[in-house]
Amino acid sequence: MIDEIKKKLLSEDFQVRRGAIEELNPADLDDELLKTIIKLIEDDNQGVRDAVSHLLINASNEIIPGEVVPYISSPNISVRNLAGEILLKKGVKAIPPMLEYLKKANDDDQKFIIDVLGLIGDKSVEDDIIGVLKVSQNDNVILACIEALGNIKSEKAIDLIIDKYEENELYHPTIFEALGKIGTDEALGFINKKYKEADDLSKFAMIESLGIVGNEEIFYTLLGELRELKGPLTWAIVEALVKLQNKLHLDIPFDDSMKNTLVTVISEADDEYKIAASKLVKDFSDVDILNVCLETYGRLYEFDDNVKHKFFENPKAFYKQFVKVVNETKHENELFELFKEVLSSDGGESLKEITDIEFRNLCDSFTQKLESPDEEVRRSAMELMFFLCYDTAMMFLDVMVADSNVWNRARLLEFFEQIDDEAIVPFLKTLAEDEEEMISSKAQELLSNRE
Repeated sequence: MIDEIKKKLLSEDFQVRRGAIEELNPADLDDELLKTIIKLIEDDNQGVRDAVSHLLINASNEIIPGEVVPYISSPNISVRNLAGEILLKKGVKAIPPMLEYLKKANDDDQKFIIDVLGLIGDKSVEDDIIGVLKVSQNDNVILACIEALGNIKSEKAIDLIIDKYEENELYHPTIFEALGKIGTDEALGFINKKYKEADDLSKFAMIESLGIVGNEEIFYTLLGELRELKGPLTWAIVEALVKLQNKLHLDIPFDDSMKNTLVTVISEADDEYKIAASKLVKDFSDVDILNVCLETYGRLYEFDDNVKHKFFENPKAFYKQFVKVVNETKHENELFELFKEVLSSDGGESLKEITDIEFRNLCDSFTQKLESPDEEVRRSAMELMFFLCYDTAMMFLDVMVADSNVWNRARLLEFFEQIDDEAIVPFLKTLAEDEEEMISSKAQELLSNRE
């Protein structure tokens, strides 16, 4: 039986090799068969390698980690990664052979092993990693050591990690992240001190780490910085404050300085920072904030979800700003859907509070969208005109009748069914000749009902 399996494992047909592996029970593997299977980590076929990985991860034989470790030296990156995945899944059982291999490993293999050890997260490797950090001259190995020591929360390594700060600016972000994970007063105090001393270029990299690892002292340091800084640094601080607020449950004061910062970030920053800023505006009512949120609305689902409620809180301000934004946005459909939701919620009451000029401009914005390339926008514009600007709608029936979308013409007929005005008769006659039978028959029916 074993010989038969081995024969299949050595077959030139990858489907036979994979099938043989998939038929094996992880609990029934002896050492000799395992060694044959482990060699297939280097198989040319991805499906075979995946089957090997699945089998080895689920098998409990103690020789597996030691046999797999040497494959991290493979020049084939997919083989290295597969070996790393297996070792990671083996967890603490893989630590002894990895530490043994670490003693004779080159820089690339040391980095790889230490990365895996850090992800396993067992503190028993602390002294071994510290030993490598003390002697290594390779930047990648040093960074891997610092990161791994952070992952295992090595308080013993704090002083050594801090000593590395002056050696190379490349280490700074990883040092901050590691010290933050360790999280002692000494570690966080060093982060806060170095942040205050850093130049703007260094601060940008630091702020991202501070958002992950900061404490209450760092939260208020960043809050104070926000009042002094301008430009992209404020974007990063806003994102960091959001993370710290969620972690520490602290309040962010909403004053003119904070408002102006959020307006700027939402207007000018990259998308990830816009989304971060949107999480800070949710509890504050301000027309300037509402306006800039509406200008951005429709582009980013998470942003929209965070700010949408603000438009329902102040429908009058929403209607005023809608007129300014709707003809400039590339996301007109999202804006029209929002308008209909606010209108439905408000019952149109706040429309009575805007000026005649503002209302006329609103109706004009609807007429401009009757020829939008987006059929849903055209339909929304038509519906809103009949609901809100009836007289204007009647002036644009020729445009509506010529709409290229059959469902838009069908929607127009629904309005015609409710209108007792002879002015619609010529347009009904046009639709009675429509090439779509659904449209023409309905229009003919409406004409008959009017006789």
